Amino acid sequence: MLEPLADTDQPSNHNESHDNKDNKPEQMEHRVDFIALLPFDLMSCVLPNLPKHDLIECMHVSTIWHARVSECQEAWNDIQIAYTGRSTGDDALLEAVRLQAHCVRSFDLVTGGALEAGNPWIQLIGDLSNLHTLSIRCAKLQKDELMHGLGFISSTLRRIQISVKALSSDNDVLRPILYTCTHLTHVAFYGSRLLPDDLNNLPKLPDLVHLSLHSATPVSDMRGVLETLLPACPNLQYFCNGIDSSDVRSLELVRKHCPKLQHLAWRVMPWGARGWDASTRIKDPKRTDLHKVKFQLDEASVREGQWVVQFLDQSMDGLENISIHGPQKVTVDGTRHWEGLANLRSSRLHSIDFKRMYLASPILYSIFRQCHALKTVNLEAMLSLDDSIFDALLMLKQLECLHFLSCKGLTPNGLVSFLNSTASSDISLKEIHLDGRLITNDSLSALSNIQSIRKLHLRNNKDAVYGLDIVAKKLVNLVDVSIFSCFACRDSFLTNLSSLPALKRVELLALASVTDKGIIALVDNSPSLRYLAVRVCPMVTKVSISHAQQKCISTRFAGLR
Repeated sequence: MLEPLADTDQPSNHNESHDNKDNKPEQMEHRVDFIALLPFDLMSCVLPNLPKHDLIECMHVSTIWHARVSECQEAWNDIQIAYTGRSTGDDALLEAVRLQAHCVRSFDLVTGGALEAGNPWIQLIGDLSNLHTLSIRCAKLQKDELMHGLGFISSTLRRIQISVKALSSDNDVLRPILYTCTHLTHVAFYGSRLLPDDLNNLPKLPDLVHLSLHSATPVSDMRGVLETLLPACPNLQYFCNGIDSSDVRSLELVRKHCPKLQHLAWRVMPWGARGWDASTRIKDPKRTDLHKVKFQLDEASVREGQWVVQFLDQSMDGLENISIHGPQKVTVDGTRHWEGLANLRSSRLHSIDFKRMYLASPILYSIFRQCHALKTVNLEAMLSLDDSIFDALLMLKQLECLHFLSCKGLTPNGLVSFLNSTASSDISLKEIHLDGRLITNDSLSALSNIQSIRKLHLRNNKDAVYGLDIVAKKLVNLVDVSIFSCFACRDSFLTNLSSLPALKRVELLALASVTDKGIIALVDNSPSLRYLAVRVCPMVTKVSISHAQQKCISTRFAGLR
């Protein structure tokens, strides 16, 4: 490691021996003060990548380093604190952040414990005069000091996420934040007691475009809360309703009060989840139509499917993505009100995702016939399908991605017929996911004739042997391959796979017959391979994984030895 030079104004040690003085020029040739030599614009790209504790150590090296690190505002823009209690390291970091408070744009405070009154990090929030994004995740929160700090930064704060399992006093934390910070654009709340039973007299929040609410404690009048909250957010573009007590009848309120909504999620998110990420980003803020919906329904909500169907029917003009996941226990009676899905008609819908839903093949047949622009079809744990669904899929000339997982009513013969027809049609299938009994030597042989496939995911199969080798030889355009729990997969498959010129990503899980020899052959003969994941493959050791790392391949390994 390169060592920094000391300041020129530091006194030298006159007690050094004559030999040490003679050797000092030679030692100095290998010591470079890169902080002092780097142009400021390059330094501002390097320092933000250092952990904050390392930045503090850099500041103690010399006066030059202290000045350069302090002047680099980019290094202090993003502060992430994993609070475990007061310690010497925490105190030093707290003092450094306090001195650079004007530089902080994003502040993320995480702890598994409580943030009680007097917590220094909560008290610091009021000093972050240019704060844009605030995230707090804890087990318990004392809200009074938080609200005091927010009062000083309300003009600059745009995004806030609060994840708390319990509040120290009452259960009303949403209302004071919305009253205090009226310029917020993104709001996310997670926890057990975060919503009051009413939100009367809320101020208008014209800048709010993203709202995500999750509470494990039922709200006595959820419809009343939404009736008051949603009108205060006239420009809302993303809304995630994860309240356990919410029901699908409230969808009419969303349609009534959110005319600019683009993305609706009706699902429960885990505590501590991020309030916004790439999947929730609004790509075109100028759009004013709903184009993406995702429902994760419990047993009670799934029995009122007619409300969801009615909502979808009224939104079909702009919808592009529909995702509906049912409860773990699926019954015929529980989904008898979903027949209305057969009437959905759209020229813009390009993705459907149905999971754990008791939808008969005629319903899906009708959807495919009337939504001819579909590109992605994901069917998982669908218990009432039959092979007629394959005939319906052939009507989708733009089909690119197909997932069939745990669909017990489908047969290998039906899949083979579909794949053979696809190979001779204009359909350009690029991605396919299969599992279980649908994976046979015949189905894999038929699959190998579809040269357009770039991503292949197979899992949970014991029978197909030579079919895997055929696929690896003939699907020359494969880029991404995942094989999970396919016990017939052997080293010969990896050897054949290594000859594919475009292969970049391979994931292997629970393959008993794959050995280091196959992994090494794959690594040595795949010039474009960039990522290799090997997990729970008992015959694979760190030897082959280290060999992959030496080839500059990113790896992930979880072995048994």
